[in-house]
Amino acid sequence: MKNGGTLVSIIPPSTPELEAKAAEKNIALTILIGDVNKEVMSALAILLQDGRLKPYVSTNFAFSQMAEAHIAIESKRTVGKIVVEI
Repeated sequence: MKNGGTLVSIIPPSTPELEAKAAEKNIALTILIGDVNKEVMSALAILLQDGRLKPYVSTNFAFSQMAEAHIAIESKRTVGKIVVEI
């Protein structure tokens, strides 16, 4: 993420380590706590379509690599999202 960016997450909570790293790069943290419903997801979809919100994808896996995708998720060492293509 570049300096001055904004990190948006629907997975709380923020940690002191994350907050310190964000502060180093002047990154604003936005954690959506509460009911992540259709309206919230629709608003996020609009931001994605407009290019104002950019997801970070760590790794793409083919459906046939589902076991490897699970191993990657369970390792808790991924940065970004894991995508399984169907």
